[in-house]
Amino acid sequence: MGKKKARRRGAKGSAKAAGASGMDAAAASGADAAASGGGGGGGGGGGAASREELLEAAVRHHVMMNFDEAIALYRVALQSKPDDVDVLDPLSELLLQSGDTEGATQMLQRSIQLAPEANPAKYMYLGQIREGLEAVELFERGIAIMQREHDELAAAVGGGDAAAAAAAAAAAAGDDEADAQTELAQRRSALCQAYCSVAEVLLLDAAESEPIHARCRAALEAAARWDAQSPEPQQGLANLHLGRGEVEPALAALQNSVRLTEALGEDPVARPDFSFRMGNAKLMLELGRWAEAVAAFEALLREENEDVELWFMLAISQGLNNDAAAAGDCLRQALALLDRYGEEADTSGQLRGQVMAKLEEVNEVLAAAGGGGGAAPEDPMEADNDL
Repeated sequence: MGKKKARRRGAKGSAKAAGASGMDAAAASGADAAASGGGGGGGGGGGAASREELLEAAVRHHVMMNFDEAIALYRVALQSKPDDVDVLDPLSELLLQSGDTEGATQMLQRSIQLAPEANPAKYMYLGQIREGLEAVELFERGIAIMQREHDELAAAVGGGDAAAAAAAAAAAAGDDEADAQTELAQRRSALCQAYCSVAEVLLLDAAESEPIHARCRAALEAAARWDAQSPEPQQGLANLHLGRGEVEPALAALQNSVRLTEALGEDPVARPDFSFRMGNAKLMLELGRWAEAVAAFEALLREENEDVELWFMLAISQGLNNDAAAAGDCLRQALALLDRYGEEADTSGQLRGQVMAKLEEVNEVLAAAGGGGGAAPEDPMEADNDL
């Protein structure tokens, strides 16, 4: 099921949502400095303004996704102030996005050393780089900061102190309670994602270890408490149960995940991303809900019809759903895409072989049936080897 990749996506999402990200901090710092330095004069002020302008340009390039330019500008800014965490944090994020994990690690570790209680996102990013229990520990350190910041904001809102609430939320758009309530909701969602990141790491070993299984389940239950409307903890629970062959609770959790996903509608911001919904469809396939899997994969094809793995998964679902002819059509479409895009469409180097082997099986079924569909296997878990 590609759990390591799923974890990295989840970790990245929780890092992005972990309150004041490094980029936001740098932007706020640059904006505040520009505001305070705009009326200043003298030689000293000129030097400061130059660095402020440099940071503002770096933030603009960062927001516009001109990563190379932003990295270069942040590096120049570090030369004059190497311990500025408001530069170290966004620079580490950019380095990670550009594939420089070694450089990102150095920046993140330095930022943690300088300001261990600030910006929980850096723990989430470093956890994304690390593996196993080391990653879990980093995520949990970030979660502790996120929860403390949430609780401080909730106390300010509950006490009716709008100014304190605005300060705790670092809200640039005013100090009314509505802004703080929105910020609280965002922080609850971020905590949900962060706990899911913990669970995704633990899930890799949960089937073999009772303590890790219990810890993984606790993380998913905590995620659901922080955001009961998120489908992500339910998908995690489905995977957790499936890892132990617990089909009925796995199916119940999956159905909850699908229901919550559908409740979010077509809003591109609120709705889970393509890979998450692909995960739900794969779980339907693994749990023997073949007709539902076919419908789910077909719905995804209406969004992205050049994904080879998607065509392959749909073919498997159709074959298991006793429609070998449709499965053959999908496999031929997958081969056509592999011919068109080559290695770009088969990064593992294994997909073409899997598609061709499955097409050979389907052709044998069709030949034996005189062109009709083949029989579905008796074991609903038989498809597991193809995923």
